[in-house]
Amino acid sequence: MGMEYVGARELALLLGLGDEEVGELAAAGDFPEPLMELASGPVWELADIEDWARRTGRPLAPEGGPA
Repeated sequence: MGMEYVGARELALLLGLGDEEVGELAAAGDFPEPLMELASGPVWELADIEDWARRTGRPLAPEGGPA
């Protein structure tokens, strides 16, 4: 099974947030560090986001996440 990655837009859909809210979350101390920064923005490993969501009790959107 390969790794899955998400950018800021996919993260917004997955968390049910607006783009600005994702930026605020990413700046928070307990949010996972992005794996890399591309010209289009930061990229996270999906498993890191799912772990963070479980730890913080934040539900993930059932639809709209990465395919």
